[in-house]
Amino acid sequence: MFWMSGSGISIFTIMITMQFISNPIKAMTSVNQTFTPYEHKDINLLLPKLAFVGINIGLLGMALYKFSIMGVIPVTPNDWAGIISTRSPIQSSQVIEFN
Repeated sequence: MFWMSGSGISIFTIMITMQFISNPIKAMTSVNQTFTPYEHKDINLLLPKLAFVGINIGLLGMALYKFSIMGVIPVTPNDWAGIISTRSPIQSSQVIEFN
């Protein structure tokens, strides 16, 4: 559904993308709660937890990429053109022609 929403800016697309950003963040903050049913003395859950966090970071990156395609976040130099001031020359020269 994320990729079927398109890259145009509409309320539907922005809501889906915001949901796609918030879910991995919520999942990464509750990693220990997610893995509590599987905690035993014999099982080491470090590698599955790292894989879980890595997949969620990948999903977060996909959502940020979608926002950059939509043009919502500034990623090109033209997006920052209003902030950058133009340089004024220290010296200038002028050519005068006499007829």
